[in-house]
Amino acid sequence: MFILLYSQVVFSQLRIGDKALNFVAINQKGGELFSVNKGIQNSKMLLLFSENSQTLTSNLEHIKKHYKSLLKQNIQIVLITTDAMELTYFSYIHHPNVHKVIYDPNKEITSLYQINHSTIGYCIDESKQIKAVLQKKS
Repeated sequence: MFILLYSQVVFSQLRIGDKALNFVAINQKGGELFSVNKGIQNSKMLLLFSENSQTLTSNLEHIKKHYKSLLKQNIQIVLITTDAMELTYFSYIHHPNVHKVIYDPNKEITSLYQINHSTIGYCIDESKQIKAVLQKKS
């Protein structure tokens, strides 16, 4: 189980060009698991959000058409889910570029990033700027 250690307060929807909001996820032993500011080996990342295994599967399918492009660009996928970890595992196991899975049971990170019914994620570059906002098709 992972818990949220720190977050920033945000009042408006995040847009392309905005600085990505930092949060630190720690593991159950108190060690840091992930920080947006530190990133994943200073690479680009995709924060992909889901409320349950069904929306996770749907969101992974949504990005599937861009998956080869993500791999070519060395974009690491960070899944953030409010669903039980054992259920989440089976949904992402076939996606080898998934680097981290963060459990967000109280929706703190989801709220921080203002995830709603249409927004499913954010692409963040090495300078920690938002380069794309992923939306579900209506």
